[in-house]
Amino acid sequence: MNPVPTLTSDQRRENLSKAMAARSERHQMLINVKRGSLSVPDFIGMAGTSKVAANTRVFALLKAAPGYGFAKAQRALKQIGVSETRRVKGLGARQIREICDLFGGAE
Repeated sequence: MNPVPTLTSDQRRENLSKAMAARSERHQMLINVKRGSLSVPDFIGMAGTSKVAANTRVFALLKAAPGYGFAKAQRALKQIGVSETRRVKGLGARQIREICDLFGGAE
């Protein structure tokens, strides 16, 4: 196992600002899903080009979908066979197809 590298304060500040920007972008994308201006299948499709979309947890994505909350998102993940901690980039082809079918779109 490699030791954790020692970062300078400038490197640490830069990493923090990158993380804040990613969180802000993810938050805005999930708001767009909640409002319906971005569909779940479209969000999953963005994972190929957007690192932020790829690193989003599937559970957070489903919770943001219109008509879905904590319990309904949990049931959907269990039905599809996806862990709550799985990220969009880690979904298999079958799982992507089932999620897209659930939300009435083709990825």
